[in-house]
Amino acid sequence: MEIYSYYLEKAPAKEEIELRLGVRFEKVLEKAYYVKIADQKYIFLTAFNCITFIGFDKDGITSILKPVKNEIAFGHINQDYIVEIDGSIQHNFKITNSKILLSSFSEPLLFVVALIISQSVALEKYETILDRKLSASKGMLTSGLKGYFSKRKPLVALANSLAVLRHEMVVELYLLDKPNILWDDESAEKLYNELSLFFELKERFAVVEYKLNLLKEDIAFLTDILNHKKSEFLEWIIIALIAFEIIMSFFKMAG
Repeated sequence: MEIYSYYLEKAPAKEEIELRLGVRFEKVLEKAYYVKIADQKYIFLTAFNCITFIGFDKDGITSILKPVKNEIAFGHINQDYIVEIDGSIQHNFKITNSKILLSSFSEPLLFVVALIISQSVALEKYETILDRKLSASKGMLTSGLKGYFSKRKPLVALANSLAVLRHEMVVELYLLDKPNILWDDESAEKLYNELSLFFELKERFAVVEYKLNLLKEDIAFLTDILNHKKSEFLEWIIIALIAFEIIMSFFKMAG
């Protein structure tokens, strides 16, 4: 059974998808919904713009999305995983580098897998964005250290975009939140914890937070440079005015 997860660069509201596909999503976890399309085939949708297909191949995904193909735009970020049913394993599940084995078919465990992969995809999206912003910040820092950086507008734009990004991650995304419902299902909670470790979600999130803080420090440093330049410019104006006053006084005395 294949599981494909995509980040959506553009997507209609959940209600519009329901209308166009003729389906009805049900809430299964915090900020996550699912709909059963056929036997062992599901669409899993999150509030942080990730859509995951369980039990579909790529042709099947294309076919099911035909009614909304013009309204949905997949980003370049996606991940896939394989889940197999193997009744011979001793525990409810087993995680390997290439696939997850389940001792029997289980919707709750499949939804946990879908959630973790969705979180990993969303996290990769933010990793990619921050890498681009760090590259832009590095260019500004290089110019600033050489004394060439003098424009406040790109710095303000960078600061504003970071504020929005941080809001999405911390307030809206709840990227690493463990759904409360898992506390009532020991097997699902164990699978969530082990997959979270396997995909290194906490470590990657810590790196993302480090990059955010690094960018904040870069912005503060560049702001200091601009403020210093402005202060220095004002000082030169004051010096020029004083010099002008002295010269005028000299001419008056000479006259």
